[in-house]
Amino acid sequence: MRYAGLVLDLEALERADLASLLRVVQTMTDSAHARGVSQVIVAIPAADTEAYPARPLVRIADFVMPMLYDQHWSTSGPGPISEPDWVRNTLGMRIAEVGVSKVVAALPTYGYRWRTNRAPAEDVTFPEAKRIAAQSGVRLVRDTRTATLRGSKPGEWDMWVTDAELLGTLARQARAAGVSRIALWRIGQEDPGIWQALELGARR
Repeated sequence: MRYAGLVLDLEALERADLASLLRVVQTMTDSAHARGVSQVIVAIPAADTEAYPARPLVRIADFVMPMLYDQHWSTSGPGPISEPDWVRNTLGMRIAEVGVSKVVAALPTYGYRWRTNRAPAEDVTFPEAKRIAAQSGVRLVRDTRTATLRGSKPGEWDMWVTDAELLGTLARQARAAGVSRIALWRIGQEDPGIWQALELGARR
């Protein structure tokens, strides 16, 4: 397919799986490089340094990509997807392991709606979040502590979603930390304003 790069996303592993993880990544990296794929990136949970230590991974792959999202996830309680303080701290932890040149910062474009007494939460795109809020007569309001848009219908659901303003803040944080490579999960879910926010952030 003439891909220039490859991302390996091997999830739900434990510390005991590390030796197997490294063997698999080594084998796939060697095979990819031999076939002209110049960059192999390993996606890793932002905060799980036990099962996904960055240092041994970058010895065999080209980059690690901390997934700086799901601070709250589909089976957790409601809350922000990527609070700026949490992103800053977890990204800093990964940079301390391997240095900025080996890190790709993966940022979210989506949200979750947690329904009362019903699990798991459902993924929502930014347009879906706006539609759900409008149909329910609920305003999406920025939570001042976490800089995240939130809407709530008491007794029914609680929704948190990433928008252009939040994503711009997270991208600026990554660049301020020295990380020049940013990835998004995932295209098609975003607030259309993110492209302007990212462009403006790159100029600052």
